[in-house]
Amino acid sequence: MNKILNFKMQTISPLHISSGQEIEPYSYIVKAENNGDKRLYYINLYEFISLINQDERQKLTQILSEINANNSLNNAVEFVYNLFNKEKHSEAVLLEYKITNKFYEEYKKRLDNKNIANIMLYTCIKDGNYKPYIPGSSIKGAVKRAFEYKHDASGYSSELLKMKVGDRAEKDPFKMLKIADLYSDNLSINIGYVRDFALNTLNIADMRINIMAEFISNTVDFDLCLNINNNYNKAGIYKSELFEKDFESEKSVILFLNEYFKRPLEREIKYFSDNGKNNSNEFIQNYKRLKDMYGENIAFINIGKFGGKLIKVNRENDKSIYARRYYTEIPEKNIKEYKLSQVMPIGWVAVYIP
Repeated sequence: MNKILNFKMQTISPLHISSGQEIEPYSYIVKAENNGDKRLYYINLYEFISLINQDERQKLTQILSEINANNSLNNAVEFVYNLFNKEKHSEAVLLEYKITNKFYEEYKKRLDNKNIANIMLYTCIKDGNYKPYIPGSSIKGAVKRAFEYKHDASGYSSELLKMKVGDRAEKDPFKMLKIADLYSDNLSINIGYVRDFALNTLNIADMRINIMAEFISNTVDFDLCLNINNNYNKAGIYKSELFEKDFESEKSVILFLNEYFKRPLEREIKYFSDNGKNNSNEFIQNYKRLKDMYGENIAFINIGKFGGKLIKVNRENDKSIYARRYYTEIPEKNIKEYKLSQVMPIGWVAVYIP
């Protein structure tokens, strides 16, 4: 018999679950629509080529045959950009979504300056129909880390690390926990920049590459179900009594999630609220709103890529220099210092009992 624990989940800061891929600038197009909206289109280049006429194909072939690779790529992107028509080439469109004016302006600036080849985009994970989602494994990883942290003094996590192959792996109680992939009808993607900020400041750390990536936006809602098989042979499962106790109810899961994520959450709240003096940051507003609504029935966890870690950026006088990675929508590279409202942490979500 399976036990189902039901939760709701909401993103409270931008979230990036990496697909492990970067897309080249000729695989997407950014266009301004007649109504003023700016949209990004993923295109299947081979399908696009099949939809254009013979003269246009010959012209594109000539451009791609240029000796200078950078010039060839830049000119090809510009040619496809000028030729692309949403209605005429709809069969080549894999995915489209609205983007910010700031990203559109940066894209156009690089296109006009023949520098489009440098716009590589880290993509979030999508299914076979190009629909974004959150893998259940991402949530399960956070749950497992929190469980191990709570029971480390009992020798749970150190013993679990030994369970790598064969029969011992079958004793891992987390084989009994299943979390389905999470989809949402109100999920939207936006493009932002991952910047390395000098520790405890809003100054950009020197000598670091800024990353452009897709993010799941704030305040996206999901249904989250933890499916627990409580009909297994408990005698053969390592520390099964602990597993059964902590997954007894939704409230018991909330408790150990909060125990693990409490300190990093407090650090983020302290920093992004300027020690409680500034509520202009969206992350702080989202946190306070949900905390006021759900009180002790809510946990805040960090998932995905880029969030929550110190990054070693360089060495100076044999001392390691560290930074933190944060999100911003500001594309200008010449900015050295940001306002608190222009930066957010990455990967925070709220899990709560409905």
